[in-house]
Amino acid sequence: MLHPTTSFQRIRYELSGLLGKRESTYIPLLQAYLLVQGRRRPWMQPVGRDTELVMEGFPRSANSFALWAFLQAQARPVRLAHHLHVEAHVLRAVRLGIPTLILIRRPLPAAVSFNVMMPSLEPNRILSRYIRYYSTLGKLKPNLVRCTFEEVTHDFGDVIQRVNERFGTRFTTFAHTPENLEAVFRQIDRHHKQFYGRGTQILPNVLPRPHEQKTALKEHFQQQYASPHLHPLLEEAEAVYEAFLT
Repeated sequence: MLHPTTSFQRIRYELSGLLGKRESTYIPLLQAYLLVQGRRRPWMQPVGRDTELVMEGFPRSANSFALWAFLQAQARPVRLAHHLHVEAHVLRAVRLGIPTLILIRRPLPAAVSFNVMMPSLEPNRILSRYIRYYSTLGKLKPNLVRCTFEEVTHDFGDVIQRVNERFGTRFTTFAHTPENLEAVFRQIDRHHKQFYGRGTQILPNVLPRPHEQKTALKEHFQQQYASPHLHPLLEEAEAVYEAFLT
């Protein structure tokens, strides 16, 4: 069973496209929504003056892994802001002087994975959002710690250490041991079943970690992204990826 694109997800995606760079408009609208729906959307945490760390990135860029790995490593509760996936969130974090970590994944696997999660979205629109998102955040590079999908999923402890060195924080680093990885995946599964699943059933296209049932879905969307009319957007997205990391 797959999880279809919900009306909330579609509306949020459309709003992020229209208002994603307008901090003074998008963030208040989201905060008002969360006052009503917050218990149903606990993974969406906007930045505030008491936030200790902002972790953001384009969807399907190891955001959930980073969140749970970070929380697992800490000996105390840490006020985090995460999972909004809009430029306005990072713009506000930088304006408030909050330590900010931005995750980035190469555009093709990021877009394919996002399409697996939201099958009704057009590939060209996803790539265009990727380009705009990281082009905007690229102007803020001096105020950010940047890391790749591979760095998060293979040595997140080093990423946290870079955050500490850049911002003078003292967060505990994550040890990439088999036991810790298994604990992170259990927490991801637990959260998924609570807010997306049907009882104890996992909906693989929404699950933010590897799953064997995603393979066929990814192959389907990879064929779509191989279309010649998407080549210019993919090339532009790759250039944005490289520029963001240099």
